[in-house]
Amino acid sequence: QNVNKTETAVELLFDLARSPHLTEAERVRAAAKLGSYLDGDGLLRIVAQSERSQLRNREEAVRRFAQLLRDALIVPKKRRPTKPSRAAKEQRLNTKKRSGQIKRARQRVNPE
Repeated sequence: QNVNKTETAVELLFDLARSPHLTEAERVRAAAKLGSYLDGDGLLRIVAQSERSQLRNREEAVRRFAQLLRDALIVPKKRRPTKPSRAAKEQRLNTKKRSGQIKRARQRVNPE
């Protein structure tokens, strides 16, 4: 019943669109990844109300904000296309030949 008597919920707002701490590329990347957390004005909104203490809710909101922003700003590695080596190709073909021989050996022999 403590919830009904005290106001412990915390709402964290961060203006992602106008933050001077982020470069334009970081803003675009973060906006793309955090789309569900943003409102129409580009504000990042995080609400924490799971704890009974406002201080703990504030710490929880800040922790979640930092984690979300950290994850959103990670630049994915660019994939470099590779080809299988000659040895890998030969190994694959040898395996296929071996399995074909095993299947042929399982067939019934026609005594003609």
